[in-house]
Amino acid sequence: RIDEVNEPNTWKGLVWSFTMYSETAWSPEPADNAPIVHPDANLSWSPGYYAVSHDVYFGTDYNDVNDANNLLPVGSSVYKGQQVYDNNSYDPCGLELVTTYYWRIDEVNEPNIWHGEVWKFTVTEYIVVDYNCGGPEANFNGDGKVNFLDYAGLADAWLSEFGQDDFNDTYDLYDDDHIDAADLRIFAEAWLWQHECLSREKINFNGGWRFYKGDASGSPEDPSYDDYLWYSVHLPHNPPMNPPNPDPLRPGYSYEGVSWYRKHFTLDSYLGKKIFIEFEAINTRADVWVNGTLIPTTPHYGGYLPFTVDITDYANFGPTENVIAVKADNTDDPYTPIGNFSWFNWGGIYRDTWLHITDKLHVTDAVDANIVGGGGIFVTFSNVSSSTATIDVNTHIKNEHATTKTCTVKTSIVDVNDQVVNTTEMSNSQSIAAGSDHTFTQSSTVDDPCLWHPDHPYLYTVQTEVYDGNNIVDTYQTRIGIRSISFSKAEGFKINGQVLRFRG
Repeated sequence: RIDEVNEPNTWKGLVWSFTMYSETAWSPEPADNAPIVHPDANLSWSPGYYAVSHDVYFGTDYNDVNDANNLLPVGSSVYKGQQVYDNNSYDPCGLELVTTYYWRIDEVNEPNIWHGEVWKFTVTEYIVVDYNCGGPEANFNGDGKVNFLDYAGLADAWLSEFGQDDFNDTYDLYDDDHIDAADLRIFAEAWLWQHECLSREKINFNGGWRFYKGDASGSPEDPSYDDYLWYSVHLPHNPPMNPPNPDPLRPGYSYEGVSWYRKHFTLDSYLGKKIFIEFEAINTRADVWVNGTLIPTTPHYGGYLPFTVDITDYANFGPTENVIAVKADNTDDPYTPIGNFSWFNWGGIYRDTWLHITDKLHVTDAVDANIVGGGGIFVTFSNVSSSTATIDVNTHIKNEHATTKTCTVKTSIVDVNDQVVNTTEMSNSQSIAAGSDHTFTQSSTVDDPCLWHPDHPYLYTVQTEVYDGNNIVDTYQTRIGIRSISFSKAEGFKINGQVLRFRG
């Protein structure tokens, strides 16, 4: 920050920021201190800028992992391996339950080694369930028993390699009129399965991409295209930052042109679900292919807003590989006029990417729904004051099942302490025919609301639950700031009844 001074006056400057290239590995996945990691997890990271290869240290003892190096012997508790430049991942081939692991990545470019920090994560202590299995709600009887097979619907809902044989069909929750810790844990996992397994999943899709700077020859959208020699990158990614022009002082820093991205992935256990991929931003035109088919809703124009593509009809389910190809183009043209600007002409997939899995009865994406003033969850505020505020919520639901569904939408407004604050229940039911959609309109009030303001930007969360009959099939969270805004020639811009002056 620079403050300009001419005594007695001082003009306070804006706070600027910039990012330096990282010499060490960064952005670990699983994240550092992650408390619940699946036992089949792979490890990945974003490579350091100068890395030619990566030394991997992995084990269950912090000191052993922290002290290990490529010269001294490594203790039996530490795995040591080396990955080539374009392979910034490591598969530990199965992890022990209820175990904390430590790992470190040293970035190597002989004779230099940049030592990474020690990261850690813990493998879940819960029973692992197959999230593709569906079933009815739990059966509870009068003496406190729960039938797990009724809960799961299918015997194979509990994966045998994690202890299916250790449980009877019926498990007694009560012992001498109390619930012990082990019983409570199993019961809690059953509850978690019921509330989470059938609802929406959001999976980070940033890892494992291949990148080519320029308009690649041949047909890079073809699944069989050989991308082995392309760069291995981790999103978010910007083509100007990638070799051969990585230096911001070089002209290539403001690269303008085509960039290609490809990713190979599988959808092992999602047959019967809806599959969406969300791009938070691609600059500036984006064409997306899945398994060689151009997604009909692309090309997408505009580099600053997210968009979502529905890949369900083009995806392979099970062990068969899928290939997604993205052609990004930040060239100045009549559809995306860049003109003169005072920032770098970012390109490529320069924000996060997500894989969404939903039921066929689901909340739509606001952009993908392609409805003017509708789609997704649309929240408005009326009668806003310091004592009360009316919250109006429109929720757009689509039924892509082959049969009519009785759908119920339940909406809650939750504060930062996870307390429900809406004064009346918001719950509506509607029969939705196969292939049709419906917008649920709901309203409630919040007493003594914390109003959003630039000086104190308080946010509530709108929590949406979608039911197919009695089964929850989709959940959605929308962050909102309750406020009123007005503008007039006489009074200028006002927020929550107070004048707000802009300087710039």
